[in-house]
Amino acid sequence: MVAVIVPRGTEHAAPALLLKPPSQNLITTRQFQSARHLVQALRRRLTTDPYHVVVRAGNAADLIGLSKELIGLLTANPCAEQKSHPNRSPVPFTKIEVKLDALTKSDHVTRYSRTAQALPPHTDSSYDQKPHQILVFAMQRPAANGGANHVIPVDAVVARLDAATRATLRLPIYPFARHRLPILEDRGVRGIAIRYYRQQLLQNPVALKALPPGAKQALFELEEALDHLKTAQSFKLDAGDLLFINNRRALHGRSSFAPTSGRLLFRFRVRAEQF
Repeated sequence: MVAVIVPRGTEHAAPALLLKPPSQNLITTRQFQSARHLVQALRRRLTTDPYHVVVRAGNAADLIGLSKELIGLLTANPCAEQKSHPNRSPVPFTKIEVKLDALTKSDHVTRYSRTAQALPPHTDSSYDQKPHQILVFAMQRPAANGGANHVIPVDAVVARLDAATRATLRLPIYPFARHRLPILEDRGVRGIAIRYYRQQLLQNPVALKALPPGAKQALFELEEALDHLKTAQSFKLDAGDLLFINNRRALHGRSSFAPTSGRLLFRFRVRAEQF
């Protein structure tokens, strides 16, 4: 399905937005009559399998501003980017581009996003007891070759794991930074949530080595499932595309690309308890 909307206040400044399915298959065309209808579609896509959606903004003049506007609407915080406004939270973002010395820094695992290396499937803020619920990646300048995105819904992961492995991954024993946390969490009507970043676990080799054999085997089974699924859930973002991901219900990664490609995107991490 392709959905078309011109954001408020940008009728003459930017092209229509296209909401396209993760499969990239364009089946029908429908025009949204208001921003409210677009937000309803975003929420629906983010709360049902495969828990991500791409909004195509084309050559929007202000990709960051457009991202903030949609995030504000999605989280019922319409002026989220205005830090000075009372009762409204800012929407911080991070510029993601290659830094040739990124791997020489030993601060934290996010340095890998500043390389041209492939990133294995993971969730963001996995070290946090309450990870960010929504991620938005705004693609300013894609790599000519490589840099494809992988987004893997938790449903597909769980379907490849047996009951014993799922039960073990629910145990609060995995070393994410200072915490011992489960990888899978049951959240009732909101479904199973997942947190996982292999590099984050590797930051604590002593605790990782101390895991019981069953927990280590569960990690092996999880890695096998992710390796199988990542190539089947791959697509390329174009310039002006906004990729929305439910960070509690899907993992994301990317393929490698040339360090000199000039690839540039902006990442937003969003708190949205309703997801």
